Amino acid sequence: MTSEQAPRTGDTVTIKPGVTCGGIDVAGVRLLVTQAYTEADGRHWLWGTDPDGHRYRLPCRIVSVTEPRR
Repeated sequence: MTSEQAPRTGDTVTIKPGVTCGGIDVAGVRLLVTQAYTEADGRHWLWGTDPDGHRYRLPCRIVSVTEPRR
């Protein structure tokens, strides 16, 4: 993550426009980041939960931090 803040555990993020999951538009979905990590190859990933309790594993490049953790 270079131009934007990398998500951290406890942040709230929003999925960026144009993102689909299984053909379903998930842009705008807000997630609470439950785990943010970097893989050995340098790619940044996160696990997040939406308000309905669904879990997502996403590359950090497709989300924006909307509410940093406090």
